[in-house]
Amino acid sequence: MKKKTTTSGNPIAVTKIKEYAGNFKKQVESGISLKEAFTDSKGLIREAEFFGKDKLMALLNPRKIGKEILGVRIYYGISPEDAENNMADDGTMNPRLFLVPVGLDGNDLKFNHSALKDAPDGDGLGDGNPQPPFNDN
Repeated sequence: MKKKTTTSGNPIAVTKIKEYAGNFKKQVESGISLKEAFTDSKGLIREAEFFGKDKLMALLNPRKIGKEILGVRIYYGISPEDAENNMADDGTMNPRLFLVPVGLDGNDLKFNHSALKDAPDGDGLGDGNPQPPFNDN
């Protein structure tokens, strides 16, 4: 099980986040219940997802990305994850949450990584610690 730390979560490209959000939308539009949409492959209803403060602060650092941030948009998504609840391309599809910074114009921000020495791998944040379980510290 993944440990909760101040660095929980990983950078994810907005294009991938939109794909995962599209998976969720298709699933809901197919007529399944929200209970089914939020139930993972282990039969647990996903109530929340934990992201560490260091990753949140990096996501919202306007100096690092060179743009002013109005807030955060949270997307529901369906993405693959392994048995340890880590996002993995060849994993089982499960409900997840994704965070994307929003600019002053109300649009999702895509970062210009070209000027950054330590460029992140994505524009948003995902791969947090799914809840339940709540006590995996």
